[in-house]
Amino acid sequence: APTPAPTAAPTVQQTEAPTDEPQIRTEEPMQTTQSLATPNTVQDTTVLVVVSDSAATVAETGGAGAPATRPPDTQGADDAAGLLPRVSECGNSDVILPRIVGGRIVNQGDWPWIVALGYTDARGMVDFSCGGALISNRHILTAAHCVQGNPSLAVVRLGEHDLDVDTEAAHEDFGIAEKIVHENYDINFRNDIAILRLDKEVVFKANIQPICLPSAKSFANVSLEGSRPFVAGWGSIRYNERSSNVLRDVAVPVVSIESCAGSYSRFKSVTVDERTLCAGYALGGKDACQGDSGGPLIYPYNKPGAPKAKYYLIGVVSLGFKCAEAGFPGIYSRTTYYYPWILDNLS
Repeated sequence: APTPAPTAAPTVQQTEAPTDEPQIRTEEPMQTTQSLATPNTVQDTTVLVVVSDSAATVAETGGAGAPATRPPDTQGADDAAGLLPRVSECGNSDVILPRIVGGRIVNQGDWPWIVALGYTDARGMVDFSCGGALISNRHILTAAHCVQGNPSLAVVRLGEHDLDVDTEAAHEDFGIAEKIVHENYDINFRNDIAILRLDKEVVFKANIQPICLPSAKSFANVSLEGSRPFVAGWGSIRYNERSSNVLRDVAVPVVSIESCAGSYSRFKSVTVDERTLCAGYALGGKDACQGDSGGPLIYPYNKPGAPKAKYYLIGVVSLGFKCAEAGFPGIYSRTTYYYPWILDNLS
């Protein structure tokens, strides 16, 4: 089975600082196990996801996810070749962003790009563990550790909400034509990013839409630190507890790379640098968790005069120390850094 998801941010007070290697939250099923029928050759069970529900009020100076700097109006000039959707076709959602940053059960269609990854077992059943994001009509961006060494990964489910109720949302299942893991991914989760090419094209609709990708060039002047993007998935609500059957999300503040690197400096196997992005609360309590790996860190941009926000995929859930531990923000693969690699592997 795959491995981690993120945690919470650097804290001023450090008690009983761990000296061992991070207990990476694995995607081992803590899941519910009701069988669900899937259109694509296999059957589905339930599983996955997410974040803690403790509430915290957003400061009056900015709501959850409020961007610190103005992002671009396009995905970047590099998408001119048609590898990515036009900016008008991506990052669209009618979600009403909460003024409370504690975790919540999302409404159907709030995050129409999120996907659940399904792994077949010996009985031909499917366990969902790990997430991802739809970035084109044929491609999913996810974490390498959800793909590498997992030949049983066979199903990508789009449009899902409640994994326990087969008729609750108009979901669609796809097979996987190709799995592309970053060539420099290693067992310490460096370069933890991968692309899945679907076996057929996705037809975009209200509950199935791609998210926008930010290029390093177009986001060069965007200050993410201090902003509160959203992480979503079906992962465990607490470390080593049962996964959520319903899609959940939570707003988490982006922290500086320097602060994050300091938090993980005691762990020799963990690398925090320009390839990563960290987000979480100093006191912990809200984070992604087991089963959320590969899922999107979603950055809302409210263009002046636009009727609603545009959403960008700024990070991919990678790893952390347990879940929502004080002093340990979640670590994400930074998509602006990997943007050239992503484009190279979409054609």
